[in-house]
Amino acid sequence: MTSAGPSEPHPNSRGELRFIEAPQLPQLRGAATAAAMLYAEIPYLSTALRGQLGEFIEAAIEDALGKAGMPRSSPAASTFSATLGEQLTRVRALGLRGIVLALGSLVEVAGVSGVLDPEDSATLRGWVAATRQHPVTLLMDRRDLALAGYPAPQRLGTLLGWTEPPRGPRADQPQERSDHRRLAEELHAARGPKPLNVVERLFLTRYVPLAEAELHGELDPFARQVRADWATSFSRSYTEAFQALRITGKRPAMVFDVPQISARIARLHGARAIELLLVDGMRYDLGLRVQGRLTQAFGPRAACADTMLLWSALPSTTANQLDLLAHGMEALNRPLQPEDPDSTHIARERHVAVPRRIKVGQRDLVKIDAVEARLREAGPPVLERLEQIADEVARGVLRHAETLPERTLLVVFGDHGFTIDPSPSGSSPARQGGASPEEVLVPGFAWLIGGVH
Repeated sequence: MTSAGPSEPHPNSRGELRFIEAPQLPQLRGAATAAAMLYAEIPYLSTALRGQLGEFIEAAIEDALGKAGMPRSSPAASTFSATLGEQLTRVRALGLRGIVLALGSLVEVAGVSGVLDPEDSATLRGWVAATRQHPVTLLMDRRDLALAGYPAPQRLGTLLGWTEPPRGPRADQPQERSDHRRLAEELHAARGPKPLNVVERLFLTRYVPLAEAELHGELDPFARQVRADWATSFSRSYTEAFQALRITGKRPAMVFDVPQISARIARLHGARAIELLLVDGMRYDLGLRVQGRLTQAFGPRAACADTMLLWSALPSTTANQLDLLAHGMEALNRPLQPEDPDSTHIARERHVAVPRRIKVGQRDLVKIDAVEARLREAGPPVLERLEQIADEVARGVLRHAETLPERTLLVVFGDHGFTIDPSPSGSSPARQGGASPEEVLVPGFAWLIGGVH
C-alpha cells in the first residue's frame, strides 16, 4: 500500500491505494475530474453500513455513472470482478480513464472494537487488488490505519499448522487470475440453455467486457476461445429460437418495439414530443462509444432518460428491420419484402453523417448512414475504425439535437450490427445479416432535450 500527499490521482492503466487527510478531498475531487476519472464518494459511513460496505460502494459508483449519463441497463452481476468489469466498460464508453473511489472514515463501521467484520474486510481487499490491475484509485481516511480487519481466508491445514506428509512431486499452485480470466471462466461455466434475462446479463457483464478487452489485445488464448465459443452458441440458439418466437410471440425487446418503448419513456418523463433517430448498423459496443461522446457534449442541455438493449430480427439487415418497424409483429410471419430504395439506400459520401428524414410505414424516422457507409470497404484496424465512426455519428446526432424543441425525447438506436475481422493491412469490410451477438444485439438511448433541471 502507498500513502501520498495531495497530488492528483494517477490516470494510468493501474491505480493505487492512498491514505489521505479529510481536508485534501476537495482538491483530489477536482484533480480526478481534470484527469478524466469518474469520481465516486461515500463521505460518511455509519454503523448501519457494517457488513454492507461492498453494496454501498457499488451503489455510489452506479450513482456517479447514472449522473454521467450511463446508467445500468441490466441486472447487477453476481461477482465483484464481473461488476467492476461492467462498470469500467461504461466508464470507458464515457471517454473516461478509470474510477476514483473516496471513502470516509470507517471508524463507526468498525464499531467499539475497532475491527471491521469479515465481509467488509473482504470488500476492501478486493478493491485494493483491483487497484493493482485496473485504473482504479482508492482514497481512504488516514485515521483508518489504526483499525483492524480480517485477512484472506486460509486453508484449515495452514490455519491449524498441519502439514500433509510428502506424496511425491506436487503440481504448482494456481496463480492469481486476472479479471478477464475470471470473466471468461464465468462465461464458460454459464454455457447451456439459459433464460432470456440471463443471456442478456451475460452479454452485458461478461461478453461485452471480454470483447472490448480483445480489441485492446488483453485476452489470453483461453479467454479468446471462450468468447468465440459463446458467440457461436448464441448464434445457433438465436437462430433456432427465432423460428419459435414467430409462432409463440414470446420474445425480447426488439428493434421494431422502439416506438412503443419510446412512448412509455416519454410519458414517464413528461416529454412533449418524440424523435426517433436510427443509426443504421450501430452495434452495441459502437453505441457505447457514441453514448459516451453524447454525454460529454450534451452536458446540462440534455439528460439520458433511459437505455435499452434491443434484439434485431433475422435476417439482421436494414431492410428487414425497417419492414418490421413499418408493419410490426405481423411482418414476422410473412416473407421478407423487397427493399424500399427510399429508406435503405445510403446517402452520398459527404452526407453519410447528416441525419435525413425517411418514411417507414406511417411513421417518420431520422436516419444516419455513417456506419453502413464507412464499413462497406476494408479500412484501418478495428479499434481505430470504431473510434472514428463513433466521432462521426456523435457529431451527426448532436447536429440534429440542436434543431429539436425543448422537452423532446430523442431516441437514438441501432437497427442491427455487424462483424468485422482484422487483416494484415487493417480490417476487412463488415458483414451483416447473421445471428452473432455483434449483429443481433443493439443499443438504444433516450435523451430528454432541454428543460432539464
